[in-house]
Amino acid sequence: MHIAFNFDENIEEILETCMKLNIPIITFNFGNDPSKLDAIQDFFLQILQKPQIHKLRVKISVIGKWYSLPERVSEPIKEAIKQTQDYDQFFANFCVMYNGQEEIIEAAKILAMQAASGKRDPARITKMDMKENINNFIPPNIIITKEALNGFLLWDSTESKIITVEKNFGVQELLKILSQ
Repeated sequence: MHIAFNFDENIEEILETCMKLNIPIITFNFGNDPSKLDAIQDFFLQILQKPQIHKLRVKISVIGKWYSLPERVSEPIKEAIKQTQDYDQFFANFCVMYNGQEEIIEAAKILAMQAASGKRDPARITKMDMKENINNFIPPNIIITKEALNGFLLWDSTESKIITVEKNFGVQELLKILSQ
């Protein structure tokens, strides 16, 4: 099962709960709001200090344009990715400075360049070709959001159950959703 959260509150609590429930793939969306840089930096500085990340072998992956953030923010992200790159028990994905529409446009550009160079027949481009140039996450079974998706995992949400929740979403609300 893969659950994706289109909000950035209660991440640590929800992550711990998903691990206890043996949900192996979890995705969180920090979005692309530059006003959240301090929170993003603090989160990635603290996540590696959590013993359960290492004990439970949680691999941290990040998609989006996080690499263009100031070094004070991008370095803790790089370190989290590096320290957990060989972990394989749980997968915690974080979308940072991410926009699903931009992701699809970038994939289309790659395919167009391949076609222009003669490496690909444009008449034979498939959904699978597009997917190969988009994030490599397994599509989520459930996306939990507090608002419209706003471009969150556009390609991967076609088969997902989308649940809109209230502002104060936490572990109890997650448990209710999973029991349905």
